[in-house]
Amino acid sequence: MVVSQGIISSVIDITRLTCYSYYLLTANRSKSSYQQTVDTFIFQFSIALSYFNYSESFYTNTLTSTLFRKVFRETCRRYYRKLMVHDKHDRNIVCINRLNRNTNHLKFGPIGNHRNNCTD
Repeated sequence: MVVSQGIISSVIDITRLTCYSYYLLTANRSKSSYQQTVDTFIFQFSIALSYFNYSESFYTNTLTSTLFRKVFRETCRRYYRKLMVHDKHDRNIVCINRLNRNTNHLKFGPIGNHRNNCTD
C-alpha cells in the first residue's frame, strides 16, 4: 500500500513540476491564442491534479484493501440480485397488464383470435 501511494504521489508531483517548468520556460515566447489556451489548460489541470495528492492516501488505502474489495463485491452481487428480482417483478406486472388488457378487449371488443400469453 505504501509503495503504491509513493508511486502515485511521485507521478503527481513530477507532472506538476514538469508543467510548471514548461510554463516558466516558455512564458516569454510569442504564442498563438490556441497554444496559449492549451498551455493554460494543461497548467490548470496540473494544479487541479496536485490537489488529489492530499486525498490519494484514502483512495489508495481503500482500493488496495482486501476487505474493501470483498465488501464491494458482496454489495454489487446483492444489488444485482435485487435488480434482477425487481426486473422480474416488473416483467410480471407488464405481463399481467397485458393479460388484463387482452381480457378487457375480449369482454368489450370484437370476437377474434386473442392470445393471453406473455412471452415477449
